[in-house]
Amino acid sequence: RARQMRQVQITLEGDMQLLCVTGVEDKLQDNVRTSLELLANAGIKVWMLTGDKLETATNIAISSRLVSRMTPIYQFKPVKTRTEAHNELNNFRKHNENALVILGDSLETCLEHYEQEFVDLSMIAPRWWCVGAARRRRRPLSI
Repeated sequence: RARQMRQVQITLEGDMQLLCVTGVEDKLQDNVRTSLELLANAGIKVWMLTGDKLETATNIAISSRLVSRMTPIYQFKPVKTRTEAHNELNNFRKHNENALVILGDSLETCLEHYEQEFVDLSMIAPRWWCVGAARRRRRPLSI
């Protein structure tokens, strides 16, 4: 396990300026809620990439207090083309006070065609998470 962890660390740290990283396994670890609340109170944006399905990831986001039960959540519609991504980004712009949940394939499409716009909008949203991000895709999806 230690050797595998070191290999992951080497892979993640290549050509990257690390500001902060934390890992949360499927079972919420002790102090996850407190840690996320402290990060949020310090004004630090927390983004979650997960391979989980939409409902599971949303439940994790709520149970970990990434978002409160009262936070409105905008579900980004699935997009496959540049035009669909453009239209859905415009729709989200009208709801950017909401937390955002987006499918991994849709995030890839947005980053391919509108990377800076997506990053700018995601910085305005109070929280966001990406669901259905296949393990092989998570590194390229890191922004």
